[in-house]
Amino acid sequence: MSLPETMQKSLEYWLVVAVARVLGWVPRGLARLFADLLAWAIYHAMGRLRRVGERNLQLAMPETPMERREEILRGVYRHLGWQLVECWCSLGTLAHGSFLAFTTR
Repeated sequence: MSLPETMQKSLEYWLVVAVARVLGWVPRGLARLFADLLAWAIYHAMGRLRRVGERNLQLAMPETPMERREEILRGVYRHLGWQLVECWCSLGTLAHGSFLAFTTR
C-alpha cells in the first residue's frame, strides 16, 4: 500500500529540507562527502527512479555501452547532491529562515 501522492511529496520535501539544514551546519567538504553517500544510497534504493533514468539514457544514447550510461547516471545523482550542498551553503549569507519562509508558501 502506497502513501497518497500529496503526503509522499510532502514527506519528500521535508526530508530534503532536513538534509539541507544538516548540510548547512557542517563544513562544505564534509557536506559534499555526505552528499556523495546520500546520492549513492538514493541511486541504489530508488529503483523506479533509476530505471527511468536508465531508460531515458538508453533512448538518448543507444550506441553508448550500458556501463557508460550507468556511470553517467551515477554522476547525475552525485552532482544533484553536490548542487544541494552548494545551494544551501551559498545561502549562508542569507537567513536560512527567510529561505524556508519562501519555500513553504
